[in-house]
Amino acid sequence: ARLAAGGRVWARRLAEDFLSAVLGFYHDSGLARVEALPAAPGFYYLEREGKLVAAGIRTDPPTLEELRAAWELLDELATRWWGHAQAKFASMLRWAAGAPFHYAVKQGALGRPAWVGYVFLHGPPDTGKSELARVLCYDLWGLEAEMESGATIDTVARLGRVLERWTFPTVVNEVSHLFREDRHEELVNVIKNAAERTVARGRYYGGTEYREVRARSPLVFTSNAMPLNDPAFLKRFALVIGFTYSEVVPRERQELYNREVRPRLRALEAIGRYVAARVLREGIPGDLDFAGLLRD
Repeated sequence: ARLAAGGRVWARRLAEDFLSAVLGFYHDSGLARVEALPAAPGFYYLEREGKLVAAGIRTDPPTLEELRAAWELLDELATRWWGHAQAKFASMLRWAAGAPFHYAVKQGALGRPAWVGYVFLHGPPDTGKSELARVLCYDLWGLEAEMESGATIDTVARLGRVLERWTFPTVVNEVSHLFREDRHEELVNVIKNAAERTVARGRYYGGTEYREVRARSPLVFTSNAMPLNDPAFLKRFALVIGFTYSEVVPRERQELYNREVRPRLRALEAIGRYVAARVLREGIPGDLDFAGLLRD
């Protein structure tokens, strides 16, 4: 289809027959094999089989020692390092524990139409917004990834890359300009669609090839300002959390955290594997209370 769309096919039937013959020869000769392309990493609901499956990620349960170390670190984070914002830490943890399953929920894993929504963290610099999002969205799930910025999703194509790469959440910093400028109206509409649908956008290329952008990854936005004032857009957010100047973390404490805590954050992956193993075994909670898995 792409060859045809690019004007490189003059006789469609002959081209298709030729490609089919060549590929068939390689397959029959043992020089090639047919494989299904792997899905983007994450969790998916297979409607025909009626089950949840994982793709491209570890889901083996952690050992008791790994889980104990992870819980102790999580408690340290909540009480010592985010003690100034414990309730916000807890709210973010509840959302992050279920975020990788949001796409499966949109696919119908609960047997009914459902979706969860995004997160927006706003407030002054140095209040720990981005670090909170990174720890609970990436380290909790053992992900090694850089956070995005508003500049890396400022077109529909760039946003599509982010939405499709996995079903885990993606953190996007410095986004206030995206929601204030009229020139980003199309982008905002795609973000709205992606919150509650499995397909963020579909369009034809070259008049013949139709491509869909899958809305796999739930988004976490951070911003110093609070640019959201559209009620219809705000409905797409499960959490909107504001930080204040009283919660600014001193520079010395930030440096201490970077030295003492950041090297240990990989241990949190055990909690993500624990949640994944339980959800794959027991199914997605009907009330979407993934925090209940953490309390048990």
